[in-house]
Amino acid sequence: MLTFILRRLLLMIPTTLGVAFVIFTIFHLAPGDPATVMMGSGSGGEMGQNSDTQGRVEQFKRRHGLDRNIVVQFLDYIGPFNFDRDGLALFSSPFTERITTPVTAPDGEIVQEGAILPIGYLPGTDEAILGADLARSVLGVELADQLLDDGRIDLGAHEDELEADGWVRVVVRKDEDGEDILDEFRSKNFVHLRMSDFLDDAREVLMDDDASEASWAEARRTILAAADHGLPALFTSLHDLQESASLRGPAIHRICAVLEESTGATQSLHPARVEAIGNLALVRAWFAWYYANGGYRVQNTGKKTWGGLLAFDLGNEMQSNEPVAPEIWKRLLVTVPLALASVLLSYLIALPLGIFSARNKGKKRDGVITLTLFVLFAIPTFWAGLMLILIFGGTNLDLLPVIGLHDKDAADFGPIQYAWDTFLHCILPVATMTYGSLAYLSRQMRAGMMDTLQQDYIRTARAKGLSEDKVIYKHALRNSMIPVLTLLASVLPVLIGGSIIVEKVFEIPGMGRYAFEGLLNRDFNIIMATTLFVGVMTQFGILLSDITYSIVDPRIRHE
Repeated sequence: MLTFILRRLLLMIPTTLGVAFVIFTIFHLAPGDPATVMMGSGSGGEMGQNSDTQGRVEQFKRRHGLDRNIVVQFLDYIGPFNFDRDGLALFSSPFTERITTPVTAPDGEIVQEGAILPIGYLPGTDEAILGADLARSVLGVELADQLLDDGRIDLGAHEDELEADGWVRVVVRKDEDGEDILDEFRSKNFVHLRMSDFLDDAREVLMDDDASEASWAEARRTILAAADHGLPALFTSLHDLQESASLRGPAIHRICAVLEESTGATQSLHPARVEAIGNLALVRAWFAWYYANGGYRVQNTGKKTWGGLLAFDLGNEMQSNEPVAPEIWKRLLVTVPLALASVLLSYLIALPLGIFSARNKGKKRDGVITLTLFVLFAIPTFWAGLMLILIFGGTNLDLLPVIGLHDKDAADFGPIQYAWDTFLHCILPVATMTYGSLAYLSRQMRAGMMDTLQQDYIRTARAKGLSEDKVIYKHALRNSMIPVLTLLASVLPVLIGGSIIVEKVFEIPGMGRYAFEGLLNRDFNIIMATTLFVGVMTQFGILLSDITYSIVDPRIRHE
């Protein structure tokens, strides 16, 4: 038996991976995009076409890895290696998008135009060149570069060198004749000086039509000194200017001139596009170039090497960015007690009821029980829940609480009062979850018992003069329970996975409601986690059924 259990447990691993593949495939084949659903732009129209909205959608995709190849997404979810941008350093990830749209000009020529999006700074922008740019910001680019090339600037200033007034001292070494080029310079707020700060300042200057030529030249030198790290600042500036592109021509051309100098590329614009959209034709042309020639892939940081399902990492919720696993555990603490109570009640009531009905086959009592159970089985769960609320709630008898699992003042209750309050809140949900399975299980038990009572060994037992109770409970019960135990494989995962309708009706924060909310939001990680959990519970239910077969029927052996 132990070998059988271990073999089945090991078999669950590839089975679960197969279930994950099926769920993953269905999710990506289903209509609707999770990014547009969560950003509220799935309906199209003006909102769906708005460039800022598109930008937020693309940022959402990039943040949650939805921009990657679908195979990479699946491997990343399965694990055990993390393929995200903070994942295994052996791999790289695209840091920007490549969103290019072909536009047909009136003469039939195809013009490639890029989506105008804010471009984030490349990783390492701040860490790589902090000290040098601190010197440039204080001394000016030309003098600082000269001193840096000569090795005469000490870039060893760190946060622990901050003086009491918040200034940091950076010492410049002596020249070849032993004279100080500059004894020292002091820079305020060194802690907050980052390369991205300098680039942001520079791009603001380039966008300012009222700035001086000298300021523009200084900003140009700052961005050119950053090389590829400076390109995101220029493209983000073009993104910021798009709304007033018709009025900000000088700023757009000034920024594009720096792009030409930095990249060595030039843009040939189609006259029809210039006539149609004006300065935006130049902006979109540069974005199309960047998506084709930039959009750099960067090395993953390696901060989080392990991840995915095989590493027991279920990911984060897309909306709140909170881990899914702790939330599932919290929901299980609500759902599992309710489910176990429902399963226990179902079997405790259904088995004796099925036996009683089988022993009274064809009698009026059997007919009444059968009719009652069929009526219960036919009642929709949501209707039953609402009726219980109306009957026992405050609008009628006011005997039981109908919302949630605790009273609003439960935090002030003592242990005994708190337990009693929880018990009262659970009565109606458990009753709603139980009645449907109760009807089905009792009918299966009746059918199994009637079939067993017709076997030859039962007739032999009766011929030997055994009492009817002994025939039923000692000889017939075990074999007649096999069909009912088979149902445990389907009843258990459904209840543990949570009854969506019951939890919604009674406002219970359980697994079913969590799965339903994830489905509405198209939250990939919630859908995968909850569905996989139900799949795993189904496998455990089948295993539990097989084990109980051997217990109730000694003839069944699992090798």
